[in-house]
Amino acid sequence: MAGYLLLYLTLNSFTPMLDLANVSLSQADRQAMAWVQTNTPASSRFLVISGNTGLMCDPISEWFPALTGRQSVNTIQGQEWLLGKNFADRTTEYVDMQSCSASDPACTDRYAAQTGAGYIYLANGSISSPCTQTSVQTLSMARQALQTQPDLDMVYNLSGIQIYKRNK
Repeated sequence: MAGYLLLYLTLNSFTPMLDLANVSLSQADRQAMAWVQTNTPASSRFLVISGNTGLMCDPISEWFPALTGRQSVNTIQGQEWLLGKNFADRTTEYVDMQSCSASDPACTDRYAAQTGAGYIYLANGSISSPCTQTSVQTLSMARQALQTQPDLDMVYNLSGIQIYKRNK
């Protein structure tokens, strides 16, 4: 009996890793990130809105800095080594920022201003797996809110991915 329990626990420990292994960037995301690398200054800071509140299952936020060479002001992956005991606060901020557009449409632009982000990357919500918790409703509301902000210029719009430049 103990052998079966050990086998069961061992196999179940791999389930989250299998979910994570099935999460990858779409071709549209890779194309948008290549555009960022080519068309924005190397010193640019981005607020990345993926709509995903699954902290460790957000490939857009995770891969953005590596594939663009630009800083993401809200990517948490790797921050556990830099923030130490303040990492928990940063994870709470991440979840709040990813979901705030549903309750406060102007929050995305406010968060960008607070963090010094000159650009906002808005995902299209196409990534899904058991690991992700993407809110298409949040992304839709963020899209509507950002399109009405007078201090934002849309500089990229392809396959549902939008990139805005802040003019403040």
